[in-house]
Amino acid sequence: MSTMIWNGDAFAHEAITVSNSAKSFTAVTYAPSGTVPPVHRAVVTVEDQNLRYTIDGSTTPTTSVGHLAKDEYVIILTSKTMIQNFKAIRATGSDSKIKVTYFR
Repeated sequence: MSTMIWNGDAFAHEAITVSNSAKSFTAVTYAPSGTVPPVHRAVVTVEDQNLRYTIDGSTTPTTSVGHLAKDEYVIILTSKTMIQNFKAIRATGSDSKIKVTYFR
């Protein structure tokens, strides 16, 4: 078992089911109105099934396009733009789940 230490303060969390259409993070969760300073990091854990994801803002992931993240992978996004652009889709016939913690 490993321990991870993150810079910044965790301020929000969400659980998302990743199915057969591309899914993004919930904007009102990572960027609630009036929140200062803004989000600067997200830590994402992949659960149950593999998925594919993109962060470039123009590519929609498919079962064969995007970065492969396997069950139990941890994805670390280190900018607001990466968080805004994140999209994920399941890589197999079964839904995946992700847990996301946002930091500012």
